[in-house]
Amino acid sequence: MKTHLYIVFALLTVFLISCDSGGDSGDTGGSVVLDAPASGGNQGGNPAPGDSAPPGSLNDFQAFMLGVINQVRAQSRNCGNDFFPAAPQITWDERIETAAQMHAEDMAASQNVSHTGSDGSNPGDRLLMEGYDWFTWGENILFGIQNGDDAVDALLDSASHCASIMNPGFQEVGAGSAPGSIQGFSSTFWTILFATESN
Repeated sequence: MKTHLYIVFALLTVFLISCDSGGDSGDTGGSVVLDAPASGGNQGGNPAPGDSAPPGSLNDFQAFMLGVINQVRAQSRNCGNDFFPAAPQITWDERIETAAQMHAEDMAASQNVSHTGSDGSNPGDRLLMEGYDWFTWGENILFGIQNGDDAVDALLDSASHCASIMNPGFQEVGAGSAPGSIQGFSSTFWTILFATESN
């Protein structure tokens, strides 16, 4: 049976005092390398990011990703050994989406799955570059899954990534994807970025 390799990373940093934005972020997830049955092509209602939409509404990609994530958050679950009650619904933020999409494209261009961008930026830096004055953020990245449904399912299989999705402290989300390859293996790079803005 042909298998796909997919790589999942999670990075979560939380600053409890909003006026103290200093400090180093820590990678709580490390890397997880998993083998899974080959997923099909672009299935699961995963349209391309950046489709046009009327002002004030979500395009197909945004609505799909937000719906999947909020569906997950609506149910209590165990993330590894930790229990998470259902979390509040989150909303889509286009600034977060832009930061996530740019990072997905950067990973594809550099053929590197990392929270650190090719310019040395971290997720907090990328949010600030888009005008999002964050209080807290968490980033999940993944390579080797073709559609959004499977990407979220893969993240839920890892305790630290599941915890990011279920974190009740996150109020907004954005996501991006980009086709690419690593060592001749072609698939999709994903970035799902959660955040809460400072007041």
